[in-house]
Amino acid sequence: MSRQETEAQWDYPYGWAPIHLLAIEGLRRYGYSADADRITYKFLLTVLLNFRRDHVLREKYDVVSRSTSTHIDVGYTQNASGFGWTNGVTLALLQRAPQQLVNRFRNESLEQDLK
Repeated sequence: MSRQETEAQWDYPYGWAPIHLLAIEGLRRYGYSADADRITYKFLLTVLLNFRRDHVLREKYDVVSRSTSTHIDVGYTQNASGFGWTNGVTLALLQRAPQQLVNRFRNESLEQDLK
């Protein structure tokens, strides 16, 4: 949960679903809907692209490379699959997102959004 690359499980570059949900909900409550939508889309894009490739949701994601690859020396070093909080947060974000954002996942090739 820091912006420093320490090779600890909670630090840069890893993103965790529950922390994203807290940030997104806070932004929405204070009227920053555009920022909330942007973060929602980027996080869901990362989760869905990796799900398309691996057929599982993971505990954490490298939000810089948009991958599930981890290099952790401190803390829990594995990246568990089928992790409950990622499953729940993904569903919550999809349910709460504006319809036009959700439609982007349905109507477009996700890979073009990586640019």
